[in-house]
Amino acid sequence: MNVLDITTKPFNGLTVEKLLKNENCEAIMISLEAGHTLPKHSTAKEALLLMHQGEAVYSMQGEDTLLTPGVTFKIPTDIEHAIIAKKNSIIFVIR
Repeated sequence: MNVLDITTKPFNGLTVEKLLKNENCEAIMISLEAGHTLPKHSTAKEALLLMHQGEAVYSMQGEDTLLTPGVTFKIPTDIEHAIIAKKNSIIFVIR
């Protein structure tokens, strides 16, 4: 799989695509069109977020973190968070 091939799809609001899932690991690609939001949610497993393309804001516990290409961010368990796309964005999450 080439990341460049799967990240050239057109943007359409919010899409979540599972790239890999097994008993040990899950890899997800989140595609967010500018102005769209990944609604507030929490995760039962610690995860690693990797910002691949675009610009977005990660919002957690009243604090905002700007996500730009190359930024990685540890997502803690059981804490609500959301992501708001400022530009068309592609984000990978591994947990």
